[in-house]
Amino acid sequence: EKKLPDNYLVTIGRLSKQKNIFFQIDIINYLRIKKIKYKLLIIGEGGLKKELIEYALSLGLKVGQELNNISSDIIFLGYKSNPFRFIGNNCIFILSSYYEGMPNVLIEAMAKGTPIISSNCPTGPKELIVNNESFKNERSKYKNGILLPTPKNTKNDISIWGDYVLELMQNKSLRKQLS
Repeated sequence: EKKLPDNYLVTIGRLSKQKNIFFQIDIINYLRIKKIKYKLLIIGEGGLKKELIEYALSLGLKVGQELNNISSDIIFLGYKSNPFRFIGNNCIFILSSYYEGMPNVLIEAMAKGTPIISSNCPTGPKELIVNNESFKNERSKYKNGILLPTPKNTKNDISIWGDYVLELMQNKSLRKQLS
């Protein structure tokens, strides 16, 4: 059994345009520029894998395909029959999709007590994260996670999401509250 990193983001899903994983790579790059070393574990397969790897490399990020490669910024783990062993309270589950059906991965991450940062994309995330609280456009933090506007992949979006990742990683009580 390979050891999981100490602090990391994890995403699970098809490597397709809908999932907006290029944006997650931008967040890891934003953190690296701020001299903060978090990893992104990408679990899933899909047609964009080669482009995603090339994009990460073009930003100067180190890409790996094994957990034990400690120098990697981004680790493509491929398809896993049990991806939920990779989520827990030492990570943040990130969903930056443009749209979803019913995002089962969010339900499963919530069941594991994993803090979540999700886009407020059509169908699913808002219903799961806001739940019985009242939704407010200017509000991001809810009992079940952080809900942010669906990213347009601007520098501003990258810094907003990146700063929430930082806050969540550095603020143990907030992580506990959201898990």
